[in-house]
Amino acid sequence: MLRVLFVVLALCAAVHAQGANRGKKESGDERQVQKIRDLTRELRDLFSRSPSGIPRVSDMKRIFAEIAKVNHPHAVRTLVAFAEAAEYAPAREDLLRILAELPNADETVVGQLMRAHIAPDDPARRIAREYLLEQALRRRRDEWPLDLFNAAGAIEDKFLALQVMGRIESDRTLECALRLAKDRSWSPDPTGLISCGTIAASVDRFEGPAAARLLLLLARDPRFTAADASKIRDATRTWADTDLRTYVDLADLTDRDPLKRAETATFLGAVPFECARAPLVRVAMNRSETPEVRAAAATALGGLRVAREDLVEQLKPLLSDPEPRVRAGAIAGVGRLNVIQALEAIVSMLDGPYGGEARAALSRLTGLPPETDWKAWLRKGK
Repeated sequence: MLRVLFVVLALCAAVHAQGANRGKKESGDERQVQKIRDLTRELRDLFSRSPSGIPRVSDMKRIFAEIAKVNHPHAVRTLVAFAEAAEYAPAREDLLRILAELPNADETVVGQLMRAHIAPDDPARRIAREYLLEQALRRRRDEWPLDLFNAAGAIEDKFLALQVMGRIESDRTLECALRLAKDRSWSPDPTGLISCGTIAASVDRFEGPAAARLLLLLARDPRFTAADASKIRDATRTWADTDLRTYVDLADLTDRDPLKRAETATFLGAVPFECARAPLVRVAMNRSETPEVRAAAATALGGLRVAREDLVEQLKPLLSDPEPRVRAGAIAGVGRLNVIQALEAIVSMLDGPYGGEARAALSRLTGLPPETDWKAWLRKGK
């Protein structure tokens, strides 16, 4: 009987303790809500006390910061309501910055507010953009970057949104990258953010024909630069061999337009794939091809990541080609290989009919005067 009595007493004590704790929590919540109400009243009093009817931004910002310190969901809802109200517009940027930095704020509520401020003429656009992209990276969800990409905003917003979509591997990345590649309204900027290379880097986690077609489209874009080539190379570095072969197959070296064939050959050298070697050699050796295309292929061969000593042997016949443009392309290709055999191949031309071209090429490669005794220089280098 005593045991039962002890159990009952223990249960009663536990229930009483829970009630006391609940009462303390409710009391604490009430105090926090009341503090928010008091601060809200103080904020409204600023308007009535101001001679112009518009309080100083610094005073409003001070009260916003005090409300943000109150650890209660009602504080966030209150600040969001202020941000949406016209009378607080002068301090809206400060208010959005406070909300963006709140550690435990409801992301959905704050995110909806930020999405309303991504228009290009909105003074708070940069704050809203940074918040949306940071949260997208953390949550690995693409709806906010997509909103930013699709908004009628600045072109840099679209590039930043695309970068985030690529990092979180959004299924919409390739689609958005293709839209940017086809958009002719932008031109590269000095920072490198707005460039074909940025588009390429955003799809470095995507493989296969769709990504290959996009990268080839970028390579043929007149806005494509040398700096972009390295980014495209990095974007394809982890691709499987089968995907690289698909990529090279899509690089149309048989297009009817010789200019396009030359551009394709040049691009394959800028983004050096070993599997591009065979088609480039075929084009360079094909005497029925135009000299411009053959020269582009010969130069491109010098940029491939392959056995370079072996490539020198393949390019040697082109050093004595009767077509000057092909010889120039072969010399440029051999010069890019940066191996001793390449210099030997050019030095071997000195006693032939194209010795002048060889001297000029050696001078460009080494920075020495053309009249240098190149054979002695080479022996000394060995």
